[in-house]
Amino acid sequence: MMEIFDPEKIKDRIGGDDELLGEMIDIFLSVYPADLEKIEKAIRSKDLEGIRRSAHSMKGSISNFSEKGAYIAVREIENAAERKDPNNIPQLYERLLEELGILIKDLKEYKMGDGPHQVRTENNE
Repeated sequence: MMEIFDPEKIKDRIGGDDELLGEMIDIFLSVYPADLEKIEKAIRSKDLEGIRRSAHSMKGSISNFSEKGAYIAVREIENAAERKDPNNIPQLYERLLEELGILIKDLKEYKMGDGPHQVRTENNE
């Protein structure tokens, strides 16, 4: 099983600072809608460089919390744009939305102190 969001692993990287992790989550939750909008706008206008740039930026934000799920989806969007291969980008974007929904749910649950009660993996969504 691959971990999607493991707050203890993240806290290990940031010196065990739960408050900092909470701030990181707050920042991400406040900026991700604008990041998604940039990607969607670039997709609608068929702006491959805009897609690549926006996906790269979002990938960095997501990597603070996970290198699975949404991270892989946004990386695939970035790679497709870099290869100048727009054909799969709309489907990859839909996958990103699904995977991002899982990550956001976990981040919000963690912030509310409700969990996740176990490390969320790709097999126990």
